[in-house]
Amino acid sequence: MKQNVGGWDRRLRGVAGPILLGLGARLLARRGSKLGAAAAILAGGMLSGTAAARFCPMSKALGINTA
Repeated sequence: MKQNVGGWDRRLRGVAGPILLGLGARLLARRGSKLGAAAAILAGGMLSGTAAARFCPMSKALGINTA
């Protein structure tokens, strides 16, 4: 895979991903909205994963390269 995530984009994903993961876990612990918690965990995991892998399939599909 050719890298297409870098610079400010990678840093933003690296910060926002864990924040959303923590928010989702907190929502689950409070027995709040399970749908909202699942959405936050999914989004956080995707952002963290794309930051770590330095590749985003959606960015590739849209022709965006920040690396």
